[in-house]
Amino acid sequence: MPLVEKRSIILIGMPGAGKSTAGRLLSERLSMPFMDTDAAIEEKYGRRLQDIIDHEGLPVFNHKEETVISQLRFNGHIVSTGGSVVYSETGMANLRSQGLVIWLMAPLEELSDRMRESVNSRGIAVEAGQTIEELFDLRQPLYEKYADLCVQTSGRTPEAVVEEIIRRTGSV
Repeated sequence: MPLVEKRSIILIGMPGAGKSTAGRLLSERLSMPFMDTDAAIEEKYGRRLQDIIDHEGLPVFNHKEETVISQLRFNGHIVSTGGSVVYSETGMANLRSQGLVIWLMAPLEELSDRMRESVNSRGIAVEAGQTIEELFDLRQPLYEKYADLCVQTSGRTPEAVVEEIIRRTGSV
């Protein structure tokens, strides 16, 4: 019996782990609608994530993210989340109630390389002065806590990641 039947697949993980790329490919392969929670937040508040973080601060951003994530309703979607979604128990409970949560994992060195250029421009929820390593160490236990499945993305093409997700969830 497939793990996913008319339910959603929710991708969690650090920025740079490949959630959006794998999510879009998975959406195409499975003919399921794609949803990006960061885009949903930007749409609700009419501002880019980085603008919210820069002008209102991280606590306000986290509250706004939790509000949106807690209210999302979907069925049969591929959902790519922001890396900080795991800070909200309420938001994660809502996501988990609607689908299978898959943690896209990558090693710190690889994530650091991918994030270095975009840490202050793409809406990464990071405290002033916080290093990528500190962020990684803070979030890893939360990703582990909420994940139903873990998929390693390191050294793999997005297509290979998608193939593993399809194989392991029984989504054909």
